[in-house]
Amino acid sequence: MTAEVTATIEVAPSELGTSLCAVRLCAPAVQEQMQLSFSKLGQLTPVQVWRTSAGGDLEIFDGIKRWRAAQALSWSKLRVEVHALEAA
Repeated sequence: MTAEVTATIEVAPSELGTSLCAVRLCAPAVQEQMQLSFSKLGQLTPVQVWRTSAGGDLEIFDGIKRWRAAQALSWSKLRVEVHALEAA
């Protein structure tokens, strides 16, 4: 699945919708590795999101481990790429 990137922006992790987190598994050891990587190297790859039709909120579809690492490290901003997608 590919879609046009409409913007690359920085937002607070708390501003991102996480409805797909419930269907994504993440082993604690893998999450710890991501947090360690963030601590050492910073964010190398943006989180992938789409803008919902109801209110235009941003919803994560890829990068949930990166989002969780940013939350755990209390980051104030996270780089995201906004894609032109529909929820379906």
